[in-house]
Amino acid sequence: MNTARSLAELGERVATDGPAAHHLLLAHLAALVADTAPGAASALQDPATPAVVRQRALAVASAVLLRRTAVPTSTDSFFGRAA
Repeated sequence: MNTARSLAELGERVATDGPAAHHLLLAHLAALVADTAPGAASALQDPATPAVVRQRALAVASAVLLRRTAVPTSTDSFFGRAA
């Protein structure tokens, strides 16, 4: 399963069950993005944060992780594959 699909499924589960049901998974996700998105990481880890804010933080954290996986490698140029 790829990263995008895994994050989409997590988002669906959080929307259905609520963030409290997936607190440990959200805490692990928060640790992955804490350096890039500290506000989102903080919201994901804090069970006192309203559910809607934690769901938005999940969207931000997902975007950060997806951007990381889409970063061009050293063999890529700005406009595509290097010759």
